[in-house]
Amino acid sequence: MQIGSDSSFSGEPLVSVIIPTYNRRRVIGESILSVLNQSYSNLELIVVDDGSTDGTEKWVRSISSVIRYFWQPNAGVAAARNQGLAAARGELIAFQDSDDLWHHEKLSRQVALLRDRPEAGVIYTSHRVVDQDRNVIGGRWRQLHSGWITEALFQSMFIIMPSTVVRRSVVDRVGRFSTDLCVSSDYEYWLRASLATQFAAMEDSLVDERRSPTSLTSAKGKGLTLQYHMLLRFYEELGGREVMRPAVARAALAKWAFRAGRALRREGRWDAAQEMFAKSLAHRFMPRAAGSRLWMQCRRLLPAFGRARPLDFPWPVSLSPLTHPK
Repeated sequence: MQIGSDSSFSGEPLVSVIIPTYNRRRVIGESILSVLNQSYSNLELIVVDDGSTDGTEKWVRSISSVIRYFWQPNAGVAAARNQGLAAARGELIAFQDSDDLWHHEKLSRQVALLRDRPEAGVIYTSHRVVDQDRNVIGGRWRQLHSGWITEALFQSMFIIMPSTVVRRSVVDRVGRFSTDLCVSSDYEYWLRASLATQFAAMEDSLVDERRSPTSLTSAKGKGLTLQYHMLLRFYEELGGREVMRPAVARAALAKWAFRAGRALRREGRWDAAQEMFAKSLAHRFMPRAAGSRLWMQCRRLLPAFGRARPLDFPWPVSLSPLTHPK
């Protein structure tokens, strides 16, 4: 059941900023300074080191004595964020990544919007993609959404962690990040949060997401496959079914399965690709015209499609095909 935020505040509430890191000594300094140099001053900065071996601890401690530094044996980014949540003392929680940069007024503007929007439990912004010299190499092209956003978010992940500020009351209801997910733990967390509170989007780009040229590659098949299974679990077991229209969920799952299959095909992993294409077909996905040739090949490669129909999904395959969500 979806419930609204019950939080309100006055003045300048303490914002706990959490940065998980692992062997990012070379870039984390600028990310930390972009937090400490915010126009909003009532904040605490928590850095959780997930077992770095490159001298990150010494470097972080040398930047500022106000940083609350925690070290843990390597357990993944979800576990590091959970340790940060456990240590946080603020009424508001913000997340930063160890290689990204905040604009000077980011927190001030988000806190002000939270004050004006008591029904919203999460505020997020748009962002720019920049290279290591902070030259803009990409921008936010996805549409941002406000209000109850579960359906929109299920179809497309348009929120990045460094853009978010969340009320402590929402964190207490949603819980911690899922440590059993090696990818998409942030995506799954915001899906669960979307069942508990409304979101408010800020169209201005207040975060610079840094990428190197070598990181601008297509998504990996394994990661997309795991993301598909995460989304299926969210719908089936974590409350998505209660608030989403079946047709929307079916189309989205089919789309994600198709993308995973396409990525696996490009990697030459045909058996795994065929399995994901079969799942997409079972969800009755109808791809855009640009993918029609590949889709016909997939159908010819799947003579056992009839056996794949039930899969893990409850809807009958007799449902009419759906168009690709925009």
